[in-house]
Amino acid sequence: MPELYVINLSIDTGSNFNRTFFVNDPITNSSFNLSEYNVISQMKQWYGSSTHIDLQTEILDPFTGMIMISLTPEETILLNPGRYNYNVVMISSLGISTRLFEGIASVKQGVTR
Repeated sequence: MPELYVINLSIDTGSNFNRTFFVNDPITNSSFNLSEYNVISQMKQWYGSSTHIDLQTEILDPFTGMIMISLTPEETILLNPGRYNYNVVMISSLGISTRLFEGIASVKQGVTR
C-alpha cells in the first residue's frame, strides 16, 4: 500500500486551483497502479466539522499513479479565507479506504480586485 504524504496547499479565492499528485508503491519504489481504485478528496475547516467541501478529483493516468484535485473559480470564490484540513483518499473495489495525501490548505483572498 502507498504511504501517507503530508503536503500543504495554497488556494487563492476566485481563481482556478489544481494540484497534481503521484502515488508511489514504497515496496517496489515504482508508480502505484490505480486502475482498480476510485479517488476522492475533501477539505474541512477542522477535523470534527460536519460540513466539508468536495474537491474535484481525477485519476489522470492510473498506470503512473497520477491524480489531480481541482476547484473552479466559482467554487474558490465561495471559500472563506483561512486554514482548512484536506486529504486525498483512494477507495478499492472492496470499499477499503486509504489516505494518500493530507495537509493544510491555506485559502487566501487577494487584495486587488
